[in-house]
Amino acid sequence: MLVKLLCLACLLVTCAPTKFDRGAIKDVLHAIQKVLDFFQSDAKDINVDGLFGIRVAQGQLADILQNALLGSVSLPLMLRVEVTSLVAEMERISDLVIQNLGDTDYFKQFDPILGKAWNSSYSIRHVALDSVPQFVPEVLKKLVHNYDEPRGDRCFMDMFGRARFPKSQRPVPKCTIRPGCQQYLLEGTTNGYHLTHQLLYLNCGMQNCTKKIERLTGNSLEVLLRERCTRAYGEAVTLVDSGIPHSLRDYFMEDVTVCGILGFQEFFRPDWLRLIISFQSPSGCFAEQETRKKRHVGFFGSNAGMRKLLVERLMRGHCLSHASGLGLSSLGVYARHLLETFHIRQ
Repeated sequence: MLVKLLCLACLLVTCAPTKFDRGAIKDVLHAIQKVLDFFQSDAKDINVDGLFGIRVAQGQLADILQNALLGSVSLPLMLRVEVTSLVAEMERISDLVIQNLGDTDYFKQFDPILGKAWNSSYSIRHVALDSVPQFVPEVLKKLVHNYDEPRGDRCFMDMFGRARFPKSQRPVPKCTIRPGCQQYLLEGTTNGYHLTHQLLYLNCGMQNCTKKIERLTGNSLEVLLRERCTRAYGEAVTLVDSGIPHSLRDYFMEDVTVCGILGFQEFFRPDWLRLIISFQSPSGCFAEQETRKKRHVGFFGSNAGMRKLLVERLMRGHCLSHASGLGLSSLGVYARHLLETFHIRQ
């Protein structure tokens, strides 16, 4: 009976080796460089999602350099030079993208998370392994795209203070959380992109709105984050164990990104890093299946040129801007984890 219980526990959390070897640092930095080389070659076609991925990865590596400066991480000189070069390249590519997108209303509304490197609220955190939910794979795969992006966008704009009151047209104060947004992005049991956007919303709220979120929900922010990343971990495990379809690779990487930037350690697994790197095409991007028609339909719209979060844009060589941005951001959170793991000052 004990053996059966142990086996069941392994199935719930997917038992797997959790220790990385030092070679993983070289692998992940090389993979990041390949994405950047591709983005540099096709910067004109990077959409908002691609830019966000760059900013997340840039923030992760910039944090490592800051920690090295403060003395909590001891990076060898060659590694410090390499990471510094990657951060600088991310800034150059971001500048090129902003030249293309910067005059759009959508970019202006989301400038707080697109205009500079993403400063995450990283801390060593853990999911509740005894509460990881189990999902029926086919049911989960149908729930992934259950997110109302325009509704969510309005809530983010309120929090950033970029929306306006309908009658007076005065800007709303920062940290505005209307009842509908509280219901949609702070409450309820969600899945898929709805879940990851709840986590992104909470992450944005951690910058200046923590007290308001905790007052509205009656929970600490840490409890809210742990509950949602525990659920996201259950989703990621289900996808990996059942075989991630090509169309959901980007969602798996989004799970890793939104909880990885917060420091949830269970998302840092050698087999998952190898899986993400295996998604990368020889050109460095993360591409659609070549058997699909060249006309690409975005996840939430049919216009491949739309520059909105969650709407895909086809780039050169069947490459995808949204998926490539998520590939880069997930590689960035792994790079941070590995550099801190192997070079933390004792």
